[in-house]
This record gives sequence, structure tokens and C-alpha cells, in this order.
Amino acid sequence: MSLSRAELNRMSDATTALLEGVINDTIDIPNNSIVFLSYKDLFEVLTKKRLELIDAIRDLAPNSAQALARAVHRKKQAVNRDLRYLERQEIIKLERRGRTVVPRLEKEIILLPLVMGKGKKGKAAQAKLVKEEGARESVAEA
Repeated sequence: MSLSRAELNRMSDATTALLEGVINDTIDIPNNSIVFLSYKDLFEVLTKKRLELIDAIRDLAPNSAQALARAVHRKKQAVNRDLRYLERQEIIKLERRGRTVVPRLEKEIILLPLVMGKGKKGKAAQAKLVKEEGARESVAEA
């Protein structure tokens, strides 16, 4: 299925409006969602192994990182590394119960604009969102 230039422009404008609404807080995105601005970002964060962990957390609700590692047949160290990464991305939460770490999902919805605005407004909205995400990450790391 191919789209006409007019349809692509309409989709691009809708995506730009969505991004501007998110940035300007005129559109509420559910707290349990994460926004990716490109496929590249999506696939960098959600690798096949990390998606496998997310599925196992959702489906099995493991009571520890060690139980999760056993369930997905991976080394505990590798699973812990991916869990810490997913926690930094705010996709999961690692609840500490004594010496045990229990992974829980924080995000359940993925938003990915398929067509990004090409004009100045679209690029400005994207740049502002990237800047705000960077500021949130800096605060979270501090």
C-alpha cells in the first residue's frame, strides 16, 4: 500500500501536532507509556533479549531477578545488566526486598510516530522533546 504525498503530509502534520501537544502538556500521555522518536531508538532500547525479559516479567511475574534469569535461560549477570538498563529507561522498576531484587513493569504502552514532521515546526517539536528527555535523564541520574 503506498500513500499519496497529501496523505503523507497529513500524517506528518498529525504527528507534529501530537509531539507539540505532548511537549506543551496539552495532550496527556498515560504514565505507563514510553515514546520513541525513531525505529533506531526503539531497537536500541528494546533489543530481542530485553523484549524477552519484558515478556517474561509480564507473563510470569517472577519473584526475583534470579528466577527471571532461569525462566529465560540466561546468565544472571547478563539479565541483571539488562534489567538495570531497562530501569534507567524507566520501562521497569526494580523493587529491593532485602537481598532480593524483584522486577516489575512500569511502562505498558509504546508510542512511535511513524511519520515525523518534516517542516520547521516538526523538527523544532522533535528537538524540544529530545532536549526535555535529556533533561529528565540528567535529573534521574543525579
